[in-house]
Amino acid sequence: VEIKIETIEFEIKMKENENYQNDEMKNTNKSHDLESVIEESLSSKELYIKKLVNKIIENLSISCNNVILKLFEDDIVIRVDIKSFKLNPCNDDWRQNNITKKTTMHWILKKMGKLIGITISMNKINKYGNTEYCFEPLVLNMSLLIRFCCIFDKNYIVQPCLIQLDIFSQKIIVTLMESHILMITELLNLFKKYKSVNTKENNDDKQRTISTSSTSKLTKESWNDLINNWISITNNDILTICQILKIGIYIKELQILLNVNIYMIIR
Repeated sequence: VEIKIETIEFEIKMKENENYQNDEMKNTNKSHDLESVIEESLSSKELYIKKLVNKIIENLSISCNNVILKLFEDDIVIRVDIKSFKLNPCNDDWRQNNITKKTTMHWILKKMGKLIGITISMNKINKYGNTEYCFEPLVLNMSLLIRFCCIFDKNYIVQPCLIQLDIFSQKIIVTLMESHILMITELLNLFKKYKSVNTKENNDDKQRTISTSSTSKLTKESWNDLINNWISITNNDILTICQILKIGIYIKELQILLNVNIYMIIR
């Protein structure tokens, strides 16, 4: 299966603080019911659909001549332009191949991607969404090689047990202006604000939960410990399914150029 795209553009807007907290609470509740969701999926038609989708994905090749990604936050927009993007299946030696490795216990999916002509820029926008100040790009004409590996347990193919992403680059030149440093600092402060407010809300909820159900929790933990001592859980059991994410970034040569104004007062 081969997909060719001429131009694709993404626009991402950060969530409002209130919506961010609500989504975090929903994700927390979903994580508690993860095991039950997996068990239900295994006994339904979703398992067959998942295998069919994975079969298509393992032989899928994607190529795009122009990719545009825009991230909006307050009055700052981060734009990523990619001239060429290719994603192909590969074999154990990371060579282009449509054969996916299958073992007795695991199903291994490997993809190799090439990104050519990457340009990253940060600009200021006005209240109408138009670019107000255009600065020199942070990164210009960068190329990346991506290796993506995903390992599934054959018995529980609903979710991967290991995801590994490796990014390689021969040379990256980053140009930092004074305006870039100010915008990066502003973004970090916004993310820090989101995280601190969300952490406070979660701590308050946990404290209320502990104070109202301490007795039942202790009883439940005691019974769980007793049952775990009686029953030995194997590695193939659904309760032991875990997800491991590994990310590696390898850069042969990195240059950071500072373009700032230095004022000196001579007396």
